[in-house]
Amino acid sequence: MHLILKINNGEKKEFSKPVKLIEIAGKEDCCAKVNGTIRDLNYIVKNDCEVEFLNIVDSPDAVRIYEATLRYLVVMAIYNIYGKADVRINYSVSMALYIDLSKMDISLDEAEVERIKKEMDRLIKADLPLNRLSIKKEDAIDIYTKQKMMDKVSILKYRKEDHVNIYECNGFYNYMYMNMMPKTSYVKEFKLFAYYPQMILQYPRSETKGKIPAFNFEQVKYSKVLFKAKNWAKKNNIANVFDLNERVTHESVAEFVNLCEFKHNRTLVRIGDKIEDRKEEIKLVAVSGPSSSGKTTFANKLKIELMSRGFKPIMISLDNYYKDHKDIPVDEFGEIDFETIDALDIERFNRDMISLMNKKETEVPIFNFVSQKRDGYKIIKPDKNAIVIIEGIHALNEKMTHLIPRDSKYKIFISPQQQINIDENNPIRITDIRLIRRAVRDHLFRNYDVTQTLDIWPSVRRGEFKWIYDCQEDADYIFNSELAYELCVLKKYALPLFSAVKREDSDFANANRIVKFLKYFVTIDESLVPNNSILREFIGGSVFK
Repeated sequence: MHLILKINNGEKKEFSKPVKLIEIAGKEDCCAKVNGTIRDLNYIVKNDCEVEFLNIVDSPDAVRIYEATLRYLVVMAIYNIYGKADVRINYSVSMALYIDLSKMDISLDEAEVERIKKEMDRLIKADLPLNRLSIKKEDAIDIYTKQKMMDKVSILKYRKEDHVNIYECNGFYNYMYMNMMPKTSYVKEFKLFAYYPQMILQYPRSETKGKIPAFNFEQVKYSKVLFKAKNWAKKNNIANVFDLNERVTHESVAEFVNLCEFKHNRTLVRIGDKIEDRKEEIKLVAVSGPSSSGKTTFANKLKIELMSRGFKPIMISLDNYYKDHKDIPVDEFGEIDFETIDALDIERFNRDMISLMNKKETEVPIFNFVSQKRDGYKIIKPDKNAIVIIEGIHALNEKMTHLIPRDSKYKIFISPQQQINIDENNPIRITDIRLIRRAVRDHLFRNYDVTQTLDIWPSVRRGEFKWIYDCQEDADYIFNSELAYELCVLKKYALPLFSAVKREDSDFANANRIVKFLKYFVTIDESLVPNNSILREFIGGSVFK
């Protein structure tokens, strides 16, 4: 046998027999792409191919595998210490994991957290292999039952396949719905510390070039929204996919859908109260958030809420203030940077907003995205009770409205902060909710293939970290746009899209990751979704379109 591998788009290596990736990987490598498909380092290469080794410095795929392995380790350490592992893990503030042992009735002071950390360090130093197994579903149920992981037993009720994947390490079994690193020693760095009433687990990120980001203890507003979302899910018994499925299967689905929608409507009333209380000073409401948060529908619903209080809202999209194509700066890759705030005509925007706030007739631009230049103007005549609502990714940036005093603005940050897990150890990424929303909308209304959405998503994320998230703590209100039932509706559209991505496609690993959890959701018919719901922005049928 003669095997030729092209390594990292350059060096060629020859082998006389099949080779395991770990045998030729570098010390910092977490996984590899083999002909474009993500493989763990225990994968055996049997045919000529191209191999690209990935590490946490610049690969989100490698970071996800690193993080999954770290979650496995913290659960294993807790199991080793206490003989059980009723551990809930959620994505939390400052790109970290929130580790919740409240069901185990353990007081997590600094000494107890240090005890868990030392056990994790011991496991890492022991260099234990993580063995991936494929076993019968009934055998997995037996294993999880013995380990008292009944949440994992429950979710398997909704698994159609007869076999399941599972990882074994020194007699401990768990599955994180991801490939993992081959040995415990591959976890090089993490931080674990008490964060009342539980603890925080941090890990290296590609956004910070493989370093653990500094924990932002000042994300107070955002943290409160996450905790409220978590408590609401717990209170309504929908914190895990199994619980959600049981609810929509055995209770009134229409009632549950309306319960979720009412939560949004009640929040809009609360925001309306706050704006009305300061109506003499607030002249402009700014709405911003990351991609596919539901900004447009939210702004329209807020408009109606304010109209019910006697305001005459004027809706302004920042998109109409783009400069002509030729005047927009390029990014570090030489591509036109539509994400930068400098792509917008900031001075013209400030003049127009001040004019509208002074109740003057104002000529505002209209941007044509086909010709990529300004395409005329429209005249707005403000009412004496006018209030301006602006919407766009830079709406909260003080540079965007620098001529308008802070007291005259009410800033709203919007994003879905769904706190739902596949099982207790496996949270669904908040970012993935938005990715699914966007993929469905891109397919239905922009004729995009899902791989096009997946291809541009890293660029979208870079723009969000650069321009949006730093502004969220300055918001007067953070609106959680998640709808607990939405993945049950989106599944109908999204599952076929992500399932169609071929194994040899470079987006396969990302798409397959979505498929792995989306298939567990029970389907809810879209006819139950109100026509003014934020979800309609992505599946169509919105009254605001």
